Amino acid sequence: MTRKEMSEIFALMLLAWPNAPMLRPENMEATINLWTLCLPEVDSATGQMAMIQLCRTCHFPPSIAQMREAAEEVQKKLKEEINNAFLFIRNEHYYGKADPDRIKRTIAMMGGEEHLLIPIDENTSRYNFEEFRDTYRQICQMETRQAIGDVQSVQALYPHEDDTGRTK
Repeated sequence: MTRKEMSEIFALMLLAWPNAPMLRPENMEATINLWTLCLPEVDSATGQMAMIQLCRTCHFPPSIAQMREAAEEVQKKLKEEINNAFLFIRNEHYYGKADPDRIKRTIAMMGGEEHLLIPIDENTSRYNFEEFRDTYRQICQMETRQAIGDVQSVQALYPHEDDTGRTK
């Protein structure tokens, strides 16, 4: 994750834990730099999804290790969700949950059902799992960005006081 992307994560953290010492302006730059250094393999979308999960479960700001664990869990759950959605389409050994609406949006974004199969020769074709997976992941990322944008838009409408009692 880049420093700019990590700054966006920290904007979420500031909304969730506004009084945390690590999120005070005098600590912010060093903290963002450290998190960026320690979490280079976490991509922005995964980081945002992980932080949303942490906001739901943590009473206090998470540690770097908690963020890494949450990011790994998000990736694991997303992979499982994508595999379940694909099995749902293929109707093979499907026992999990799938979001039919998200599956429909994925197929539409791919260009329609005809893009689910890739012709190998005139008599044979294979399922286009790679494009389905990538497109499904993009939709999940767009939904996360939309949700974050909605939260930040609502927060901007309501003035709040900082630790000194001044309205921001």
